[in-house]
Amino acid sequence: MARRALPFRAQLRTVSALGLLGAIACGGPQPDAPPRHVLLISIDTLRPDHLSLYGYERETSPRIDAFFGEAELFERAYSAEASTAPSVASLLTGLHPQNHGIRLFYQRLDAGIPTIADQLRRAGFQTAAVVSNVVLTAEAMGVDTRFDHYDDYVDEREGMRPVWERRASRTTDAAIEWLERHRDPESRSFLWVHYIDPHTPYDPPADRPVDYTHEGRHPIDIRRVPPSAVLRENREDGLEYIDRYDEEIAYTDREVGRLLDAWHEKGLTEDSIVVFTADHGEAMIEGERYFAHGYDVSEPVNRVPLVVRRPGLEAVRHQTPVSTVDILPSILAWTGVEPVPRVDGKVLGTRGARDAVSLESTTRNRQLRAAVAGDRKWIVTRDVTGEVTERSSARLPETGAAVSEESLEKSWPEGAGREALERWLAEDAFPKSLGITRNAGRRLAGPKVAPGRTDEHIEALRALGYVE
Repeated sequence: MARRALPFRAQLRTVSALGLLGAIACGGPQPDAPPRHVLLISIDTLRPDHLSLYGYERETSPRIDAFFGEAELFERAYSAEASTAPSVASLLTGLHPQNHGIRLFYQRLDAGIPTIADQLRRAGFQTAAVVSNVVLTAEAMGVDTRFDHYDDYVDEREGMRPVWERRASRTTDAAIEWLERHRDPESRSFLWVHYIDPHTPYDPPADRPVDYTHEGRHPIDIRRVPPSAVLRENREDGLEYIDRYDEEIAYTDREVGRLLDAWHEKGLTEDSIVVFTADHGEAMIEGERYFAHGYDVSEPVNRVPLVVRRPGLEAVRHQTPVSTVDILPSILAWTGVEPVPRVDGKVLGTRGARDAVSLESTTRNRQLRAAVAGDRKWIVTRDVTGEVTERSSARLPETGAAVSEESLEKSWPEGAGREALERWLAEDAFPKSLGITRNAGRRLAGPKVAPGRTDEHIEALRALGYVE
């Protein structure tokens, strides 16, 4: 296993796409017929500036780099929310959280709100999902009925907590099993696969493809690290956490590569739209909380990778801010499926698509809302009564700089972002819009083991401490 000692941070490449804007004004060259298949890959807690695809000095994503090297890459993509359930709901519906209603964990999506799976299904697609995070299970979120096949068997313990997940290797195994045993080769197909591995605790498996090391030491205040994220060794060295986080990414990259290989071996790649993104990012040694996400609208937490490969598309890097709510209307447009009338997202890669990008983080007693437009971010904080208690803004770094470089100001300048944010606040009846008791989901008290698992398999998981 290779061992590498590299700087713990790297600057992203500054790549200009100005010379290619004419080719992508309408989303790039269009094939004669829309693609028949869609593969959507999302990775939990993934920062773009820790991917070699985005210029990170460590080669953390060689398989992803190879597949998406000639694709459409968005330098400034943002998640709609800072935590998994609401952000994934936005990805699946094309709506901001205030419009789809999931603001917290363990809230089920209202049956009247269509998802991308519903819309593709009506158009004749066979739909499937394989997820690895407990907050995306049928019990927690309730989107399983929207798919023909929904595999949410999370039976491995997350560190020492009674929280259940599934590692990347077994997530890929489950996705490949659907491809080989359940996919109808005569049908158009949509497969969504969600990996959790870069999420804390950073605990890559023994067979990870690389061990990272670092020079020097970066002491941290352990009180700023969530208890569930604290490492067993070198717990007060911030660089140790970054090594383990990067190893989790490299491990997940290998398993994504296996999935892409299987997709290609089925002859699907050249007739597919393949989208790669994340639900949210992660704070490293920035802000008030280290190695965490949620409760924030900062660049490290809300910036995500977003890359698209589809037929007839020329490689380009976009600098205009976009959102994960744009994924649904884009896929529908590219597949020739008529969308529902109301979505908040816009088709990616088109000029003048939006005035600003919405970000939020909502808890039971506080809400942060932000708008990004151009090179500035406008931010407000609201208390439990819904009153705005603080306003600020930030001049964002140039495209290509590390996502962590953000400097708040107590200014509130005029601009498209301010206008959009004020409009969103007026439309969002926080805290009444939380709907905590409406469509309440359920947190699993134990592992969710797939039907047909042998006693030997279950006993093996129990021996590893994964199954009680």
